[in-house]
Amino acid sequence: MEPITTGFATVDAALGGLITGDNVVWISDDPALYAALARRFADTISAAAPRGAKSRATAPVLYVDFGAHLFERDDAVERLDAAPGTPLRSAAALAAELERRAQQHPPAALVIDPLARVARRWSDGGQGFFERICPAMLHAGVTAYWCVGSAFGRVAIEQVRQITQCLLDVRDGRLRVLKAEGRPDALLGITYQLRQEGDEIVAASAPAGGRLARGLSALRAQLGLTQHELAQLAGVTPSAISQAESGSRGLSLDTLVTIADRL
Repeated sequence: MEPITTGFATVDAALGGLITGDNVVWISDDPALYAALARRFADTISAAAPRGAKSRATAPVLYVDFGAHLFERDDAVERLDAAPGTPLRSAAALAAELERRAQQHPPAALVIDPLARVARRWSDGGQGFFERICPAMLHAGVTAYWCVGSAFGRVAIEQVRQITQCLLDVRDGRLRVLKAEGRPDALLGITYQLRQEGDEIVAASAPAGGRLARGLSALRAQLGLTQHELAQLAGVTPSAISQAESGSRGLSLDTLVTIADRL
């Protein structure tokens, strides 16, 4: 699989970049943020398409529009209208069309409107549709962008985590990588501050906190210790270790010296 990009250098660094065929699920309640993420991703896919690809019958990017209208008219983005009253308004009809395209003329990428837009129209809020299409896109090598919000529910989001290749939480001005198959485990769980400036998105962590989070997680994994076991060695609570590995708080110098001494 070839590496590709989200279009944002700091987000790539946090995630470890994209891999062709990834299903990337963003947990977000901010439509504007997801729109910025999706548009930049589509731009990078379009720019990377072979010369002349924009004139083909199949555009590099396929967009499922539930009504958010993320893209203006663009030859590199083909729009599937799945709004109420259209032939593709049902989950079954839309899924069948996407599967047909994935088998016959797969695009390079798929961008899907936030599933919150079909929560009231589809009985399961879109969970069954995701469970059907996510593996189909992976099998076809189509990199797909999805968005689920808090209203999707903790149980449903956990089910999404089991199926997808990438899961990123971008709520409350933060970014956390919850799942990233094929990348180092040390990337998971670190909390970054997320800042949006127009079309630009920046994920930043405190330099010391970020290095501590990566180093502590990598060291613990290397030694085969649980967070509880490391906490016992350090003389702190498991919660303190968890928060340090997520980057949400640091550890005192005395605690770091104790860890270094005992390991």
